[in-house]
Amino acid sequence: MEWQRAFHLTCLHLDEGGALPTKARSVVRQGEDLGRWVRAQRLGFDKLTAVQQWMQVLGIEPASEDEKPKPRLTQADKWALNFAAATQFYEREGHLRVPRKHVETLAPAAWPPSPCPSRKPTRWSGC
Repeated sequence: MEWQRAFHLTCLHLDEGGALPTKARSVVRQGEDLGRWVRAQRLGFDKLTAVQQWMQVLGIEPASEDEKPKPRLTQADKWALNFAAATQFYEREGHLRVPRKHVETLAPAAWPPSPCPSRKPTRWSGC
C-alpha cells in the first residue's frame, strides 16, 4: 500500500506541473517524502516487479552505476585494511605503539593486501 500511495502522490505532483523530485525532502505531500521515494525506486529498480517498473512512464529510470552507493566493506575487508595499515606502520617505525590520533594513509600497493609471500605456508592459512 505504501508503494501505491507514493506512486499516486508522485503522479498527482507531476500532473500539477511539478518536476520529478530527485532529492530527499525536496517535495513532501501528505507526509510522504516523494524525493526519497523516487531515489529508493531508482536505486532498487532491479528488485521491483514488472508492474512496478511500469513507473518509467513518470520518467523514473534505473540509477546508473556511478549513482549507486559503493558496497559496504565486510568485517574481513576492514580487518585486512587495518592489518595492512599496521604492517605499513611497523615497517616504517619499527614498533606498533601507534599514537591515539595517528591516521595511517596506505600506499596504493598496500591495498588490497596480498597473501604473505615472505612466509612459508603453515598449517594456518592466516598471515
